[in-house]
Amino acid sequence: MTQRRENVIIFPMPEEMQFTLGVETGRDGRERPALFFRTRTELWCVFSDPLGICFRKKLDVGREDHSADEMKRDHLGIYRILSKKWNELSAFLKKPPSAV
Repeated sequence: MTQRRENVIIFPMPEEMQFTLGVETGRDGRERPALFFRTRTELWCVFSDPLGICFRKKLDVGREDHSADEMKRDHLGIYRILSKKWNELSAFLKKPPSAV
């Protein structure tokens, strides 16, 4: 169950997986709100820009951008985790204030 405290959204998850909200530079060069997913060994983020939904893997040097189709094909587990949380967050933010 998702909890909300002031302007912070807390997703209860196992210790080795953490979700945070932040800002990421989109493929168009503009800053976009993003959902970050961190494990012990990887950092992923998902955001929406004019080119569509982007899944980004942050590397020590650089980054890898993946479309939804690439994620389904090459990183299905990460895709399912990120898309589920992205959809939950989107639905949560679209609720009217009285329903929160």
